[in-house]
Amino acid sequence: MTKFIIIIGIAHLTFAINAQSNAVSSEINKIKGCQYTTRNRDDGLGKEEGCLVNNKKEGVWKEYTKAGWLRFTVPYTSDKREGSFKSFFENGKTNSIGFYKNDLLVDTFKVFNEKGDLDNISFWKIEGEKSVETYNKSFRTDIKSDGTIEEINGKKYVWVNGIKVEL
Repeated sequence: MTKFIIIIGIAHLTFAINAQSNAVSSEINKIKGCQYTTRNRDDGLGKEEGCLVNNKKEGVWKEYTKAGWLRFTVPYTSDKREGSFKSFFENGKTNSIGFYKNDLLVDTFKVFNEKGDLDNISFWKIEGEKSVETYNKSFRTDIKSDGTIEEINGKKYVWVNGIKVEL
């Protein structure tokens, strides 16, 4: 009886692993001509993975830090950001959510802290060929503007979406 239970358990585990693998393959196969790719990010800050179709990003791409944790999920259409994106903290919680249209930030952009509280909300619209912020409300006083560079204890950091990222 014990052998039978072990065999059933192994069969169940094998089925679950195959089902998960098939789900990933199925998502990739939905994009016609997809060449699944993993490569270093252009900014040198980690790796990215997703589908290339005719050498252009297509579908949801995942971006990872040098330490290996998921930092962004960003949808692409013909190499342009298009749709709802998320960024994440190292602990896996959502850092920010927003929306791209034709590679430009539009609509609502929200930034959260690691506890899940809303830290900042801004609204964006497209004017010509650029995104323009029309409203910004911060709920914190201890964060700095995107792009601000700090040096703390000999290490350099840049502020991005309300958090310090080590350079």
